[in-house]
Amino acid sequence: MTVSHDELRTQRLLMRRWRESDREPFAEMNAELGYRLKRDAWGHGYATEAAQATVAAAFDGIGLDEVWSMTAVLNTPSQAVMLRAGLTLHGYFDHPRIEPGSPLRPHVVYRREPSG
Repeated sequence: MTVSHDELRTQRLLMRRWRESDREPFAEMNAELGYRLKRDAWGHGYATEAAQATVAAAFDGIGLDEVWSMTAVLNTPSQAVMLRAGLTLHGYFDHPRIEPGSPLRPHVVYRREPSG
């Protein structure tokens, strides 16, 4: 893994700052509401790889004391990614910016501290 302030690389992925050329692919990814991977990228482990690299960079590269992640309770695939990235369930809450009664309002929070 390579870490810099401008990008984070794994063996298969590059996470970097926004570029103007990202506008069209970003709009395409947002056509499956709540996901940030194109549908044909699902099921290849990219989300888990990105989450694990991000957690490692947060602790080893940046020196954070903790990492938090949240998603809708209905989003079980994202919760599975959080677990595979070593986060543990912290709690539940109703998202204040989502209308009461919406099935997306109940949210779950996961947390991780550095190992060892």
